[in-house]
Amino acid sequence: MGRLARMERHEQLGLALHPELTRIQDEVHRFAYEPVAAPARIVFLLVHGGDREQELAHWSKLAGERLYAGARQAGEHLRISRPHWTLTLQRHVESARYLFTLAADETNPPFASNALQHLPQAWIAEIPGKLLLALDLLCLPRGARSDKDLLALAREALGPRLAGGRMGRAGSIAFASLALHEGFERLLVFTGSNSPHQTGRLVGRLLDVESYRTLAVLGWPQARALLHELPLMEAELQQLAERLASPAVQDEAMLHRLLDLGLRIEQKLSRHALRFSATQAYFEVLHRRLRELDEVPIGPVPTLSSTLQRRLEGVRDTTASVGRWLGEISRRVGALGDLLRTRVSIRQEAQQQKILATMNRRFALQFRLQRMAELLSVAIFTYYASHILEDAAQAIGLLHEHGWSAAQVRAAIAPVLAGLAVYWLLRARRRARALEDAD
Repeated sequence: MGRLARMERHEQLGLALHPELTRIQDEVHRFAYEPVAAPARIVFLLVHGGDREQELAHWSKLAGERLYAGARQAGEHLRISRPHWTLTLQRHVESARYLFTLAADETNPPFASNALQHLPQAWIAEIPGKLLLALDLLCLPRGARSDKDLLALAREALGPRLAGGRMGRAGSIAFASLALHEGFERLLVFTGSNSPHQTGRLVGRLLDVESYRTLAVLGWPQARALLHELPLMEAELQQLAERLASPAVQDEAMLHRLLDLGLRIEQKLSRHALRFSATQAYFEVLHRRLRELDEVPIGPVPTLSSTLQRRLEGVRDTTASVGRWLGEISRRVGALGDLLRTRVSIRQEAQQQKILATMNRRFALQFRLQRMAELLSVAIFTYYASHILEDAAQAIGLLHEHGWSAAQVRAAIAPVLAGLAVYWLLRARRRARALEDAD
C-alpha cells in the first residue's frame, strides 16, 4: 500500500480513517507546554490578525517549501530547530504565538545581553499581523539562594515595580516587571525543579497568563468608545418613548425614527458583540491559569495574580456592563417598536371599521335604489306593454267587435303584465344568487 492509502485506511485493521484523524490525534497527544531546561532565554511574540496563507508563506521562508508543506499538514502547531534557537509556532483562532527559546548564560547579570542578536530579525520584522505582546523571559535555576536574595536580584534586573511570588510545589519563583523595557515586558523565573517538563509547564502557564490578559483587554477600547455613545442613544430612546405617549404624534414619522435608532444599535451589536463575548471567554481562561499558578506572596511584593485581577477587574466589568447595556437598549427599542406597531394596527383597524361602515351604508342605499329601480321598471313595462296590446287589439278590431273601451282593456291587461314582470324579476334574482353560490 502507498503512503496515501496508509493515510486513508488503518494499516492493520483496514478500516477507513476519519479525514481529521491526524489532526485530532496530534491535538490530543501534543504536549501542552514546551520543555524548558534552565538556564534559558525565551522571546515570546503574540501577533493578532495575521492571514493564515500569508503566515504559511512567511514560515516557508525560514526553511523552504518543505516547511510550507509541513505546515499545511501539521495544522496549527510547528516546531523549528536551529543551532542557536528553537522556534515554536502556535496558531490560535485570532492570534499566532512565536516562541523563541535560546540557551542563557547565568554567569552574566539577568537581561544584560540582547536576545534578538541571535534571532532572525529580518524574518521577524516581516511577520504578518499586528504585534500585541513582546515578552522577554529569563529562566534560571534557583539553586540554594534564599527568597530574599532572589528578590534583590529581581529588583536589580527588573526595577522596583515588581509582581510575583512562589509558584508550584517545586518552590519556583517568578517575578514580572510592571513596566516596559525597550518595548519588551520582562519575566524572571527561578525554577526549583530539575525537570525540563515541570519548568516548561510553569513557563507555559506564565505565557498563557500574559497572552490571555492581553487578548482580554482588546475589547476595552471598544467598550470605552461605546460609553460615550450609549448615553446619547439612551437619551434618544427615552425621548422617543415620551413622544410615543402623546396622542398627537405622527406614527409614521415616529416609526421611521425608531427604525433608524434600531438599525444603528444593531450595527453596534454586530460590530462589538463578538469581541465582548471573546473578552469574557479570555477572562475565564485567564482566571483558570492564575489559579493553576498556586501563587504564594514573598515579602511585600504583590502577587502576579492579585495585581492582574485588581487591574483587569475594572476592564472586565466595563466590557460586561457595556455589552449588557447595548443588549438592553436593543431589547427596549424592539419593545417600543412593538408597542408602536400595535398602536398603528389598532388605528388602522378603527379606520377599516369606519370604511366598512361607510361601505355598508352605501351598499344599503344602492340596494334601496336598486329596489326602486326594479319597481319603476315593472311599472314602465306594464305601462308600455298595456298600451302596445291596446294598440294591437284596436288595430285588429277586437275593441269594436266586443264593445270594449281602451280603459277596460288596460285595466284587464295591466295586472297580468305586472305579474309577469314580477315573476321574471324574481326569477332573475334566483339565478343570480345561484351563480354566486356556485362561485
